Amino acid sequence: MQNAGIKLEFPTNVLNTMSIFLAVAVLVYSVVIGTARYEARADKLTQCGDNLKDLSRELDNQSENSSINITDLEKKYSHLISDTENHTRTDYLAATLEMRRDFMQ
Repeated sequence: MQNAGIKLEFPTNVLNTMSIFLAVAVLVYSVVIGTARYEARADKLTQCGDNLKDLSRELDNQSENSSINITDLEKKYSHLISDTENHTRTDYLAATLEMRRDFMQ
């Protein structure tokens, strides 16, 4: 805009400073996002979900045979969730907003 000869509300030095600040902010944001390893975290969460489904099926099978060993299932469950990051309170709130029917009381 400065080279186009259009009259601007801010002086050139203010616009240059703002441009530098925004460029650095975008660079920092890009680095932070790049190091967050979302793909690896998502894979870990997917694997944990699959393992929890397997544990749920095991519980269903044991309940049909009426020979449930709660202690073993509790140990397996604790082991499965110990390697996975926990959800935050905002994750729960977002889920309740997205799936209102499932959380109706």
